[in-house]
Amino acid sequence: MKKIFFIIIFAALIISCKKSANYTADCSGPAKSYTTDVAPLLASCSGCHGTQYTGYANVSARKSSVYSVIADGSMPKGRTLSSTEKNSILCWIDAGAPNN
Repeated sequence: MKKIFFIIIFAALIISCKKSANYTADCSGPAKSYTTDVAPLLASCSGCHGTQYTGYANVSARKSSVYSVIADGSMPKGRTLSSTEKNSILCWIDAGAPNN
């Protein structure tokens, strides 16, 4: 029984480590817009986070934590963002998070 317990714990650690690998954004394309590219992606965050990620002022105030959880893959829970979606958010923040 102990052996099975340790196997389950080990497997869980491996899975969690895989998701937490840091993502490096490719910002070589066109500049990203908050209104067009970022806000629609963050709209789904309201299901768990309420209005914390609704509106430019709220998102801009939390841009450092947004960057961290997107880059390390810990958010969103229950799904994985595509490379295009990650690039939109991370590149917008890298560009200074303009209100555009």
